[in-house]
Amino acid sequence: MSNFPFGYEPIEPSTWAWLSSLLMLALFFKFNRFWSFRNLDLILIILLSPGLLMVHYGHQAHLEMQREAIAKTTNPAEATPLEIKSAASAPELSVPSQETASNPSNDSGHLSSHQMMERSGYVWLFAMGIVWIIRLLYDSSLTRKPMLEPNLSRGGLVFLTCSLLVFLFANVLTSRPADLSGPQGAANIASRSATETGEQMQKFGPGYPMLHVIPSIPIFVDVDQNSTSNTVALVEVARIMAILSQIAIIAGLVIVGSRHFGSFPMGVGMATIFLMLPYTAQFAGDSMHLLPGALLIWAIACYRIPLLAGVLVGLAAGVCYYPFFLLPLWISFYWQRGRKRFALGAVISIVIVVSSLAFTSADFGGFLAQVRSIFGFIIPRHEGLAGIWALNWDSWFRLPLLVVFIVLCVSYAFWPSQKDLSTLISCSAAAMIAVQFWHGQGGGLFMAWYLPLILLVSFRPNLDDKVAIEVLQPPRKEVENSSPRDSAA
Repeated sequence: MSNFPFGYEPIEPSTWAWLSSLLMLALFFKFNRFWSFRNLDLILIILLSPGLLMVHYGHQAHLEMQREAIAKTTNPAEATPLEIKSAASAPELSVPSQETASNPSNDSGHLSSHQMMERSGYVWLFAMGIVWIIRLLYDSSLTRKPMLEPNLSRGGLVFLTCSLLVFLFANVLTSRPADLSGPQGAANIASRSATETGEQMQKFGPGYPMLHVIPSIPIFVDVDQNSTSNTVALVEVARIMAILSQIAIIAGLVIVGSRHFGSFPMGVGMATIFLMLPYTAQFAGDSMHLLPGALLIWAIACYRIPLLAGVLVGLAAGVCYYPFFLLPLWISFYWQRGRKRFALGAVISIVIVVSSLAFTSADFGGFLAQVRSIFGFIIPRHEGLAGIWALNWDSWFRLPLLVVFIVLCVSYAFWPSQKDLSTLISCSAAAMIAVQFWHGQGGGLFMAWYLPLILLVSFRPNLDDKVAIEVLQPPRKEVENSSPRDSAA
């Protein structure tokens, strides 16, 4: 009772999956239009949860088995009290990281039952990814899509969204971030410490630590980098960045719904679903999951300003270089009007993030090596991978999947020939889902890169009139050169 009434305990993932699924069906399932794409999309979103739960519980059970093995092999007579305590209470990770992916059972070629469950979860996520790619590519052919608003009133949706956001922040503040590479990179940039390596660049680009500099400025001002308080400061920066990323995604969904879809309840409904998803609660404190998705959703929100949209897409590519593959799609969308402004914005942001490498590179050779890493000019690795690739899944399968992915992204430059806003959203989501099939660090877990875009596709109305040549203002030079006769016409 000492924590009453402000005590907080995270909800068990399986319990939250059941509760959130039932609540999503009650609020957004259209019972009077049973055979509708909205209902199909809602079911497909809910079906992502079983794979995520299998990965979570399989990995958690395997870690528990490892802790028991360590405790049994530790000699109590020789072990210190600290070693015994650490062996008995090793940290639990909700998902496998690169450091914990490798284990002796993998080296022997045999997987435990818990690892088999974990691998089955990845396979489930891959299967659902294929289904979603088919659905998203088919979305471009839908010419009629009625506006289907949520079943709850506007006031109820706003109240529910704010309440879920508060619980999400509590979840972030009461848990320790699994990855502190972003805040540490920000500290390196601030102190001009050349500690970034090519191995770290395999996981994130220079834009990831660079964007962490902003929330780290008031925290690292009086912190000694060599003191024990440095770790506490890194955790605080990671939490602040995760909260800011969550707010950015929620605000982006609401703005797209209200401004581009013409319905404020639709925007709040999309934000509510995103907050309900078990994935959101499980990865609430991981900026690497959230930050690229936040930048992409804001690029969609600012699509009427090509320069700003280009900056945001370029920053997303600087955080994790996979959004580079979206450039053919976005340039093709702006081809009739706005392509130069979009390309200029993308170049500006890419130059800024690449310039930040000068603060973390020991020499010019290291600088070039990191530039090659962030632009993907490297041979795909087959060792030190995480996710399904660390569970006896042959990493050579990544190569044909990578070729198919590149072909898909290049084809966006020509297909569909006429691209509107719905095409831009659905094809961007399909590309970011396709990344998961060959991504060496997650293997399907980085769902925040595409989940906000999927929600836009599921809730969007008819957007055939949202094409670049119709919604964008022409450059000032074209307006000045237009004749009075053209203006009268």
